[in-house]
Amino acid sequence: MTSRGLKLNKITYNTLIKGLCEARKLDKIKDILEGIIGDGEFSPDTCTFNTLIHAHCCAGTWVKHSRCLRR
Repeated sequence: MTSRGLKLNKITYNTLIKGLCEARKLDKIKDILEGIIGDGEFSPDTCTFNTLIHAHCCAGTWVKHSRCLRR
């Protein structure tokens, strides 16, 4: 999207994260979040955390990934 000159915002990132959660690609989300948070492009909000918590609970991986959310 950025290659087409589009600027990503919280809605775009949260939509991407929600889609990856629904596709059960939780490890991919971690990689994406580390990249965009590290670059200062995105700061997770309540919507982001609610989506991640719900996805990890449904997948049964909450304990494994809860430390990631604490960062």
